[in-house]
Amino acid sequence: MQQAFTGNAALVMMIALGAIVAPVIVGEYGTCTIRTTFAAVPARHTAMGAKVVVVTVVFGGWVAVWTLAPALLAVVCVRQCDQ
Repeated sequence: MQQAFTGNAALVMMIALGAIVAPVIVGEYGTCTIRTTFAAVPARHTAMGAKVVVVTVVFGGWVAVWTLAPALLAVVCVRQCDQ
């Protein structure tokens, strides 16, 4: 696994995820819809924490699917080749 997933690959993934997640977290500031969010939830830490949790769960699931899909496909292919 270490040969397939090098330190440079991890760095590229972190930069890519950061570039995708940053606009999701702070995108409300550009459109001024953050005012509505903070009117509904005055505690800024709670609102931003909830956004971080949601984005982490969504992207964690996305990464898990794209990580496990090739492994499962390889297992299926190996089993069919053995028959």
